[in-house]
Amino acid sequence: MGAGIHEKAGFMAYHAFESSGSALADSCGIPVGGKVSHPKKLDNFRLAARRCRRERPVAALAVTLQGLRNRLLYPIPSSGGHGSQVPEKALTPTEAQKLLARVQGVVNWVDREI
Repeated sequence: MGAGIHEKAGFMAYHAFESSGSALADSCGIPVGGKVSHPKKLDNFRLAARRCRRERPVAALAVTLQGLRNRLLYPIPSSGGHGSQVPEKALTPTEAQKLLARVQGVVNWVDREI
C-alpha cells in the first residue's frame, strides 16, 4: 500500500463489502439500490447472511466498517471545536491491510454463495 493512500484503500474495502452485501441481498430478494441508505444496506447484508448461516462474521465486519465509513471520507471536527480528524488518521496502513484481508474473505464467500 503506497504512502498516503491507506484511507482510500479502507474506503474501497468498505465499498467492496457494501457492494458484495447488495449482491447477496439481491439474490435473497432483499431491497438494494440507490434508494437504500448505506446503514440499511449493511442491515440487509446481515439479514441475507443470516439466511445463509453466516451472519456472525458479516455482522462483526459491518460494525467495524459502519463506524469507519464517514471517517474515511470526511474530516471530523474534534471535540472542543479545535481542528479536525482527517481521513488519513482514521486508520493506520497496517489496520487498512488487515481490513482489506477481512473484506476479501467476505467478498470471496459471497462470490461462492451467489
